[in-house]
Amino acid sequence: MLYGSSLLPAMIDIGGKQVQLGDVVRRAHYDSGLTVDMWNNLEPLVREGHLAKAVYQMRAEAEKDRK
Repeated sequence: MLYGSSLLPAMIDIGGKQVQLGDVVRRAHYDSGLTVDMWNNLEPLVREGHLAKAVYQMRAEAEKDRK
């Protein structure tokens, strides 16, 4: 099990669609290249930073796909 966020909502608007936080967590974890244990042992604010980056990237990809 991957630790998620205590700051982000359960559903996040990405490109006009509601995406589950779990999908963002999986993307952020994959992009980080960390093992599950390493991910779960991150300082919470560091993990939040990875999640924020994933949301930003996912929104940019959704915007690019809409053009």
